[in-house]
Amino acid sequence: MKKQIVFLVLSLVLAVPCLAQMKPTELKPDGKELSEDEQRILSLIAGVSSINTGENIRNDIVWRKKWIEQLKETEETFYKIINSALPPYTLYYSTAIETGKIDYQKETADLNISLNLLANAEWFTAMQRSLKAAQAVQNGLNAANRKKDWGLDEWPERGVSDTNPFASPKQHDISVEFELVNQQGILIGRQTAELNPSIGINKNFVVIFKTSESYALTFRKVNANDISDKLTIRLASVNGASPETVRFPIIAVSTKTFPEYQVSTKRTTFTDSRDGRKYKAVEIGPQTWMAEDLNFNAKGSECPLNKPANCQKYGRLYDWNTAMKACPKGWHLPSDAEWDILMISVGGKEIAGKYLKATSGWNINGDGNGTDKYGFSALPVGYSYGVGAHLYHDGSYGGWWSASEYFRYNMYDRKYVNDGAYYRYMDYYGEYAHYAHGNKYGLRSVRCVQDN
Repeated sequence: MKKQIVFLVLSLVLAVPCLAQMKPTELKPDGKELSEDEQRILSLIAGVSSINTGENIRNDIVWRKKWIEQLKETEETFYKIINSALPPYTLYYSTAIETGKIDYQKETADLNISLNLLANAEWFTAMQRSLKAAQAVQNGLNAANRKKDWGLDEWPERGVSDTNPFASPKQHDISVEFELVNQQGILIGRQTAELNPSIGINKNFVVIFKTSESYALTFRKVNANDISDKLTIRLASVNGASPETVRFPIIAVSTKTFPEYQVSTKRTTFTDSRDGRKYKAVEIGPQTWMAEDLNFNAKGSECPLNKPANCQKYGRLYDWNTAMKACPKGWHLPSDAEWDILMISVGGKEIAGKYLKATSGWNINGDGNGTDKYGFSALPVGYSYGVGAHLYHDGSYGGWWSASEYFRYNMYDRKYVNDGAYYRYMDYYGEYAHYAHGNKYGLRSVRCVQDN
């Protein structure tokens, strides 16, 4: 009972700064002089416990300081990566230059080209792997079970240093100068494009970046007499420096079509030892995913429309609590962060639906089918609001649970509740892979990802 009282008082001390005004008590449990903060804390528990309490408090303070130092070091390490070790970019521009209408009176023309800045996906994948160190720090802090008492319960989004990389993406300004040369080798135009890519890390230790960014570039008032059938665009400088030596490495490549991300995929199979069912699997970037939806018969799941044939085609639908423990041994329900990694690996959530959806089955006439470039083969089974409930949007929508819970504020009880969870979904009329949350009792599909 005595220890419980001490713990309660200690929690109040760390949570209420105004108690700092209380007069400290001169206690030296280990023969050393206590700091002012330690004396202030001890003054609040004087008379509640024995003198040994001072040693416990001192140890708690020491551990808190050690954790803050470790968190600060973690933040500063990844801030340096974000700020200085920037990814290589490939800059694609259109060779279909629009001459527009030549002003014959002034004999000039505005020549327009489109630019696409593409970040190197492999760089981000490597960086994602290095973030496991930050995840390990977070896990260790959680294991300490004192985050709230120490005022660290909002780490990493609320950092402990001025260089916290988890707060918001950092924008970088890249000034790229282009030169336009005609068929005779004469320089006929010079123009600068201002590019602003942003990079960051979110609280789930996932790299945040724009897969690609588009810009417009116009060479203005080019002498019409100098325009030839063949024009060459060349990269002159980046931020005033030579493209070969600049801190922002950029490779300019002329192409009419914007390239797709090239991610190596390795396709395999495995058997669920629980029921002997064989599943397809595919390695996409740093992860290995099931290449079809889970079809394990567990309480809290059902076949779409309660038809066994639909289970064979689509797999089963699961409520969230069932989904959390339904994956085979060696596999698990992916967290929201792991879904993010998949999105990054295939070129971004904006086009992930196009590449992850199956080549057939989306909508009645198939106008929403994908390319299934990576063998993920996502199908539109739909969803329902619970076991035995009506199935919605079958043929046009597919949704897959994540292991990440959603917390909402209950106005009636005045507290946060976690009766929801995040999921990803795709639909027939777009290429986007959407991010959403829903009640845990709803039924959605499950894709398992292999344990590391």
